[in-house]
Amino acid sequence: MNTPRTLFIVGWIGLQLAVPAAYYLGEDRFDERFAWRMFSPVRLSECRVRFIDRTDGGETQIRHGADVHEVWGNLFTRARVSVIEGYADRWCARRRDAGAAQPALHVDLVCMNPDRLGDAECKGASSDPAPGACRIRPLPLERNLCNEAP
Repeated sequence: MNTPRTLFIVGWIGLQLAVPAAYYLGEDRFDERFAWRMFSPVRLSECRVRFIDRTDGGETQIRHGADVHEVWGNLFTRARVSVIEGYADRWCARRRDAGAAQPALHVDLVCMNPDRLGDAECKGASSDPAPGACRIRPLPLERNLCNEAP
């Protein structure tokens, strides 16, 4: 038996099992990069996303459509937190380069609760901006996305 070849094959198979398992067992319920999660009710959940610039103390809504491709914008509305944080890192870096000492970017992300999609009491709740039993907020509105190191 060839030991290096056997170790390589066992390691490769282990890697093929470990990478998807990290997502299946992870806490981000909106991350559906692997096949089994694509068939979950999360895919049917609708989200509303707004980026808000609070750098100067006010609230200015950011039109992210001019900055990102439509596909990435669709990932925002699917509550892909890693994509939202990646956009925020780039936006915050541009604001710092433009002279803002402490940029403040917040995201208003409200989604239908995937666990309640079929409930009769949640019908029509998609227009309700306040989270509740039918709505969830995957990222807290008060979190400044520019305060974290990229």
